[in-house]
Amino acid sequence: MAKVSRKTIRQAIVSGLTTALTASVNAARVVGYQPTMQGDFPWVAVLSDGSQRPELTFQGTEAKFFLNINLFVVRKASGLTEEQAESLLDDLEALVAQYIETNRGNATNWNALEYADRSRVSWFIPQGGETYLMESIPIVVTVLL
Repeated sequence: MAKVSRKTIRQAIVSGLTTALTASVNAARVVGYQPTMQGDFPWVAVLSDGSQRPELTFQGTEAKFFLNINLFVVRKASGLTEEQAESLLDDLEALVAQYIETNRGNATNWNALEYADRSRVSWFIPQGGETYLMESIPIVVTVLL
């Protein structure tokens, strides 16, 4: 496997999730950066969360890239009830889980794609008063270098 960077991995996951999510739940956008909190919803941001690069040995080495897949649903601006917003977040999470299961081993970009920990759901109200639901799904991608 060729040398890759965390950026390459993040962009590959954005591309895969764009296909998986926009067709199924009509996600407005899937991006690889933290966008401004405005526009159409739901949307997904795949963000870098660090790297682990062990010492190089004669047998080669592996890099672990940690990322967070953040799912965002806004209620009022989308015309959703509280229950519909929660259900939409659940649907997005299930589609991400399906993507991870389907792409655990991807010879083109990585050797292993897995959960780094459990996901966390929270809600917040930024300036402007709109209520957002957010789920952060931590993943780790292993690449043999």
